[in-house]
Amino acid sequence: TLIIDTGFFYATVDATVDATDRHHKTAVATLGRIYNERLILPTSVVVELGILMNEDWVEVTSQFIANLENTPLLLEPLGRSDFARIGELLYQYRDARLDFVDAASTSIAERVNMRRVR
Repeated sequence: TLIIDTGFFYATVDATVDATDRHHKTAVATLGRIYNERLILPTSVVVELGILMNEDWVEVTSQFIANLENTPLLLEPLGRSDFARIGELLYQYRDARLDFVDAASTSIAERVNMRRVR
């Protein structure tokens, strides 16, 4: 099981509209290698992606959001218990400037019993 984060997913999409993204090839190659894994896309990541993408690519963003209905990715919403854990993580890692979406992904990873992060 792997959790897809914003930066990775953004890099897979970015070069389709912006050929200057230097991380696109690596991200797409990685996505090809992990296709047999159970891939979780937190809904908080979807929100962040929508904001980042919509700044420049309204058409791509609207297609991306609409296509989530048929995605093989497992969309994972935040549950009530996640918010308490997110608050703990944000406070615990305040010096590292952990953001909400990263804390949410960490909480989800803990909740689904992911034991390995790479």
